[in-house]
Amino acid sequence: MPPRERPYLIAGVSRGVLVGALALGWGWGAPAAAQPAQTPTLLVGSGSLEAPVSASVASGLRDQLRAHGSDVITPDALRTAVEERLSREPVPVGSDEVSELADAVRELEALVATRQRETALRQAEHVRTLSEGTVDALAERRELARTLMSGCLADAWLHLQMDEGDAARDRLHACREMHPDVEVDTRTTPPRVSHLLQEIDAELASRPRHTVRLDTAVAGCDVLLNGRHFGTTPQPLPDVPIGRYQVELACPGLAHRRVHTLVVADEDRSVVLDPSFDDALRSDTEVRLVYPTVAAERAGHVAYVQQLAVAVSAAEVVVVTPDGPATRADRVSAASGVIASVLIDDTSDLGAAAAALIEGRSIDLTRGGPRPYVAWSAEGSVDASHITEPTTPSASHDDGAMIAGVVVGSAGTLSLAAGWITFGYWLGFVGSRAGLDPALSRAYVLGREIEQTEWAGVPLGIGGAALIAGSIPLWLPDDGIRDVGAIPWWSWTIGVAGLIAVGVGAAEAALNSQTVAGPNFATCYCVSSQSMVYLASMLWETGGAALALPITHLVRVAIGPGAPSVRASVASTGASLSFEGTW
Repeated sequence: MPPRERPYLIAGVSRGVLVGALALGWGWGAPAAAQPAQTPTLLVGSGSLEAPVSASVASGLRDQLRAHGSDVITPDALRTAVEERLSREPVPVGSDEVSELADAVRELEALVATRQRETALRQAEHVRTLSEGTVDALAERRELARTLMSGCLADAWLHLQMDEGDAARDRLHACREMHPDVEVDTRTTPPRVSHLLQEIDAELASRPRHTVRLDTAVAGCDVLLNGRHFGTTPQPLPDVPIGRYQVELACPGLAHRRVHTLVVADEDRSVVLDPSFDDALRSDTEVRLVYPTVAAERAGHVAYVQQLAVAVSAAEVVVVTPDGPATRADRVSAASGVIASVLIDDTSDLGAAAAALIEGRSIDLTRGGPRPYVAWSAEGSVDASHITEPTTPSASHDDGAMIAGVVVGSAGTLSLAAGWITFGYWLGFVGSRAGLDPALSRAYVLGREIEQTEWAGVPLGIGGAALIAGSIPLWLPDDGIRDVGAIPWWSWTIGVAGLIAVGVGAAEAALNSQTVAGPNFATCYCVSSQSMVYLASMLWETGGAALALPITHLVRVAIGPGAPSVRASVASTGASLSFEGTW
């Protein structure tokens, strides 16, 4: 084969292989887009103070459910989701922490008074660190509010000494908003700080106020907003200033409480809180449900599990609960209740237990099993009228996005194919004409003739690759994959094909640099050399489009819950496309 024909053979082979791989990738991806997005499964421990759940059993069952293809959220991801979307554990603040903070504030005041600014700046940062999370203890430790306010006044005075008025105002404004009822002795406060505080107090007093209604099933609970007592359930809370609040309910007979976030903006608010559910829910180490007695566990089990699923947008929960000497694993739907139950002990095959739960079979796998088993049900009926279908996860797929993705991806595929066709057509045309006159001067002339036409395939390829890559997050459903090992094999296959294409393109570029390196070709517009440059470009563009598929999966794994959301809608009045979440 003449050397000048080799680039044409490489172009033909590469074109056929890569376009075929891209077509297969599109064929595998498009049908998946038509399927409803799967929501992840939770696995939580449940039990009473009398009989806590075994952590090893819960961990082993979680691993087996994953091995059988179930998308079980990791404990850390579940804990983050619960504390971001639902509520969090109060930050414990003991007497030692309060004393340490008070000592630090007194030292800061002394440093500011003696104008030791560098040391005072470091001490102010130390005070801010010690103050983090103390809002949860303000209800029980009112002296803590006075200590925090003293630290803020000293910090503001430090910034005023340094002519940093804006920083002083911001710091003092945030503290005063948190502690508006702490009295400040103006006789011992520097005049500039007192004047600034008066301005801030006047500004805060002029803020709009609204009524907050807390819908709870328990009456007589003290309502705490940022550690301050605002009222008692079920009475509405009038005159709540706009702002962001940490809400706690202190209810008689309930030992454990949780912290909810409430934002009061431009209208009255009505919020539903369940103190009994808060009393059972834990997220200090990992998410679990803890009841004071076995009877309480039986009474609230299904409803509380369903509430947890709905709160974090999960379709189902596998909950592991002690049941006498054994352990019971229940698969609970957020909408319809218990689907299946499996009874296990230390002799049971957890793989068989996971398979039975996934298949919806109730079975007893304890010593001497397997035996038939009846799905667990609470004594009496559970009022689940307030349970609704789980909301679509923030990163799920919808039909509008799929349509937009298919349209954009199809346009990209056509553009990339047109780029290859244009490139191949002119490549063949130049090769046939160059064969008429093998003289170097003739090749030079032909290269100059078609240089502006041959490269036309490259921008078509660039545009097509960009459209294909951009369409993948639209048409590819987020099926809850949160682990690299769960990424589909076809995504890796297409990615490997793209990587090969990029590698072949790099090899073509390297070969081209060697082709034109000789002294006789230093200024030559050689047809083969020019074609290899464009071939390398087309290979890079095609490979990049293919690599975008596994990269999209990897980005979703890295983001985890709260992944990007794409929403598209088409109506007679127009079309819209919106992006939500973290990108």
